[in-house]
Amino acid sequence: MAENQRKELNLSYTRLYQQPHLVQHLFGNRYLERALRISVIFYGGGVGIVTFLFLWKIFQASLGFALASGVFSAYYGGIFLSELKPDGKHLPIFLKDWFVYRFEHWKKGYFYKGEFFEENLAELTVVDFEKKVREWNEEQERKVA
Repeated sequence: MAENQRKELNLSYTRLYQQPHLVQHLFGNRYLERALRISVIFYGGGVGIVTFLFLWKIFQASLGFALASGVFSAYYGGIFLSELKPDGKHLPIFLKDWFVYRFEHWKKGYFYKGEFFEENLAELTVVDFEKKVREWNEEQERKVA
């Protein structure tokens, strides 16, 4: 292949990797009626197990009710969580970014109405915080007027 033709090729696999991975064949002769995304299976498994254990161990619900609720919440919770894309990111990536962002700024200051104030929140008392909020609100009103 000539060097010019090689440069013109678009070898971007982004669209390929953005496609969801689907599962339809289970094992042997067992198939699902329709393909499910792997994310639905993983999220649903997590939601179902948490719901089952929560109802069975904490609320002492009957085993049948806990299982039925776990399966029901697994299916619909898995679908909901796999469709959820805050800031256009998948849920685990968004949560990782959010925690990293929060822990990086936690010691440096605090946020109020989208603005960052560089003070240690642990050293700030409630009275000081309310005073700063009042000052900030007055400043915003002066800007508007």
